[in-house]
Amino acid sequence: MKRLWSFGLVVVFASGAAWAAALLPDPAVKPGETAAQPGDMPAPAGLTLDKESYPVTDGSTSAEPLGVWVAARLLGLECAWRSSMFEAQRRLLPMNPGHKEVAALYGARLRHHGTHGAYTRLINGAADLIYECRPPSPDEAKLMEERGVELEIVPIALDAFVFLRHRENPIAELTSEQVRDIYTRSEEGERGRIDNWNQVGGPDARINAYVRNPNSGSQETLKTLVMKDREIVQGRDMMGRTMMGPYNLMQKDKNGIGFTFFYYQRYMAPLSYGSHASAPKALAEVQDEKVEEQPVEMFAIDGVQPSRETIADGSYPWVTKVYAVPRKDLAPDHPAARLRAWLLTEEGRKIIAETGYVTPAETVPTLVPKLSRMDESEITAHGDEGVGPE
Repeated sequence: MKRLWSFGLVVVFASGAAWAAALLPDPAVKPGETAAQPGDMPAPAGLTLDKESYPVTDGSTSAEPLGVWVAARLLGLECAWRSSMFEAQRRLLPMNPGHKEVAALYGARLRHHGTHGAYTRLINGAADLIYECRPPSPDEAKLMEERGVELEIVPIALDAFVFLRHRENPIAELTSEQVRDIYTRSEEGERGRIDNWNQVGGPDARINAYVRNPNSGSQETLKTLVMKDREIVQGRDMMGRTMMGPYNLMQKDKNGIGFTFFYYQRYMAPLSYGSHASAPKALAEVQDEKVEEQPVEMFAIDGVQPSRETIADGSYPWVTKVYAVPRKDLAPDHPAARLRAWLLTEEGRKIIAETGYVTPAETVPTLVPKLSRMDESEITAHGDEGVGPE
């Protein structure tokens, strides 16, 4: 009961003042000078949707900017990056100069409920298409089976799974095996096989390995991509229940290690901790920001620093995929089916790239056939070898 009450409190509060504040531009800033304005860009020629026919989209937290930007480009909305007084996390949101219609559109059709919440909503018919950072978890696959639902899981872009360090941690690089040993539960108990920074060339200090909640996008990716069959360290005092959780825990912990997705770290994580509210920023402004200002930074893995370049060329070891996922039973003329098909075109790929995601050309022409719950062998069989491990 306590957990249900907490969830309800967050939803009600966020749907009121918090979201209103996030959607309203700073009155001291002229939207035309600060906001990315898709309405001023050439309208996409390959797909026409309006506010009434636009599908209900959802997805992971890290993919929300993608969903918002695609909708803004198709519908001619203004949008901008900003944080609010209620959260340090930066978000790409529609600008709302007093129009209730825009706020209603975001709340009803564009807002993301997180990886697990989005899969649940899609399976139960509350969403038409979701943007996801991973395939379904075992729990979600079980729900699909119970509901008799099949999904079409198709990669549309690339991301990377990255590990986080406090900027004052002298260790800036780890090997993939060292990461696994830090997160592999030792036979003695709760600690990892590597549990002190001096075991990897650092100071004599206990390693605090932060984890996420089960079914979150990043926790499931840790399990399937990095750890494989190893038992992961646990510790309820170290568990962050949102994507901001590891940042909140690590901002004052020089001995911590956490994980997230590259896109979230690069574009959505706060640059500093203090006053959360910020003026709206255009997409290009955020892409040009200096990442060294962030108090939490990324480890290089196996000598490779995660970046758009190392994601694109596959040299970073833990490249991941971003998926567009509708239900398989959609009619071909359903707006969500049309949107998903358009995202796989050259025009759709270019608009995805506008958000900062990596969209290598080889992912476009090879994804159309066999749109079902593809596992890794099926994806590889359809020409997706250059995308990286799942």
